[in-house]
Amino acid sequence: MGAPTGKSVVHGLRAPQISVAVVRLTLLVRHDCELCDELHSALARDPRVAQAGLELVDITSRSDLFALHAYRIPVLFDAERELYAGRFDDAAVTAVLDEVFSTA
Repeated sequence: MGAPTGKSVVHGLRAPQISVAVVRLTLLVRHDCELCDELHSALARDPRVAQAGLELVDITSRSDLFALHAYRIPVLFDAERELYAGRFDDAAVTAVLDEVFSTA
């Protein structure tokens, strides 16, 4: 038998390649931000977010982010786009997460 090719082969047949989208979430926050804490807590309770992972980024540690988002935090992003910003609304956040994870 030859060297492994990196392809899945079962009894001479190539297994179908399955594409799995990986959701990466980033939440921009600031220390002593009640809105940030509220959204972070809600996201932490969602098992889909727990499985995907959530990166917290303090905007005060990056001047570029602070300049763009100082008055808009918290801001939630996936790898491609802004998903949510500002005051916490449970129904709106749930709808956003449902959309994100339905396409993953």
